[in-house]
Amino acid sequence: MRLYFGVTGLALFFAATADGALLWDGSYYLYCSLNSSGVCTSNDRWINLFIHAPVIFAARITSDTDVLKMIYGLTYALIPLLALAICWWIVGERAPHLFLWAAFGMGFGTLMLQLHFVAEAIISVQLAWPIFLAQLVPGRRATLLVTAILAALLLVTHPFSIVLFAMSAVAALLIGWKGECLRGEKWFWAVVLLVLAALAAARLILAPSDYEAQRISWSVLGEGISALRGFPGYALAGVYLAAGLAFLALYLRPMREVGRWMRVSQAAGLVWAGILLLIWASRPHVWNGSFSFRVIAPLMSIPFFGLAGLEAFLNASQPTPYARDAWNLRLPLMQGIAVTFALILIVQSWSWKSTQNQLAAIIAESTSTCISLRDVSSRFEQSQMPFHHWTITVLSLFIQGSAPEKVIMEKPCEEIDFSTSMPVNGWEVQPWGTNRIFDLSRLEKGLRIERRSWRQGAETANYHRCKEAKEKRNKTPRWRIDALRQ
Repeated sequence: MRLYFGVTGLALFFAATADGALLWDGSYYLYCSLNSSGVCTSNDRWINLFIHAPVIFAARITSDTDVLKMIYGLTYALIPLLALAICWWIVGERAPHLFLWAAFGMGFGTLMLQLHFVAEAIISVQLAWPIFLAQLVPGRRATLLVTAILAALLLVTHPFSIVLFAMSAVAALLIGWKGECLRGEKWFWAVVLLVLAALAAARLILAPSDYEAQRISWSVLGEGISALRGFPGYALAGVYLAAGLAFLALYLRPMREVGRWMRVSQAAGLVWAGILLLIWASRPHVWNGSFSFRVIAPLMSIPFFGLAGLEAFLNASQPTPYARDAWNLRLPLMQGIAVTFALILIVQSWSWKSTQNQLAAIIAESTSTCISLRDVSSRFEQSQMPFHHWTITVLSLFIQGSAPEKVIMEKPCEEIDFSTSMPVNGWEVQPWGTNRIFDLSRLEKGLRIERRSWRQGAETANYHRCKEAKEKRNKTPRWRIDALRQ
């Protein structure tokens, strides 16, 4: 497993150093937490109390935005890696072959938004994997404690916890029903998980955030499904094929020819998915549409959860040697998943970093302090790019470092009043002199000078328009003016 975790960890580290955590909402999360010296818990995502704590603490020691971005990104990158490590710790001794489903789930089920580290929808699915696998094997005291901690975190991560808790409860019920010696433990956990699912549902129904209330609709679900069009959908079809064949392969081992054919088919499905997703990952204007994938993240992982639960249920009475044989059969497939995951995430991270470098070059070349997003978009081949987002302003600041001198605005710069503050997004402004992250003194000075020039230009243009109109009236015959009035 050293190869698996080494390759996966390397890919996550590369994504973190490429500022993947700043993609879309991520840049605002960092800005919000550092600027308020507190945790940004937008839409009641209380999991951020724990995730943002390291970077908030680091901000007391250093004001270097590059260092803070690195700590922020690495903290998020640790979440999927730790979730996988806990999964292995739970099943590695008694049922290592079950780890395959967590590898599929986090290698492909959440891959479409893995670079968007801050998406709580993805984090909730990743936290659910250790909880789910813990219901499929006999528990230990340490396992029970870790599962309880993860369940508490999942409860405050995202409303998707309702479905994820319910799936784990069903798994615990079935495993307890199949194994009499585990019945007390598993049925206890089934009750606990159902109670947690009920609590999460009650919070969503009784006290939903405005954002959650708006997102509960069929049209939003349609947005999520549309994110699967093209490369992602075809790639997932290959992944599901490989997963299904991996499940069947254990039952067809005595048939050598069939088993060999199935292993080749598994590899073909994985290679097919890898090629399509590598093309997808290399084109920012293509993977930009995956933002809506967060709406259906649990649905895309249900097949992997289902196969894991079904396999554990069917083979609950099998001896330990069976698990070891199954593990040896699946190890190459797991390593293939890790390599494919790493290649795709690294390519996508590289394409995102290249986009940031292009933005940095545009900012540096601009003669204006305020740059409108529409002018930036014209410099790219595709107007619909990852930076076309309400966080473009704070992203442009982070790209420049601790003392930015220019800024990109979503609205036309001429329509913005910079006299007392600077808009951060559509609903929040940053008063001058109160920012705790950046030194905005040069930016403020430049914007005020530019604003005066806009005003003088507007006054001059208005003067010339009035002058031209007056001269035109003077040249017009009196009889024509009277006729026009009549």
